[in-house]
Amino acid sequence: KGIGKLPDGLLVLIDLNKVLSEDELELLN
Repeated sequence: KGIGKLPDGLLVLIDLNKVLSEDELELLN
């Protein structure tokens, strides 16, 4: 993934945030 040297834990949190954001967008549509 294009994010340099972040710990894996942060990458997981970022992925979860993306998934939640996508779900919220689907609910709004």
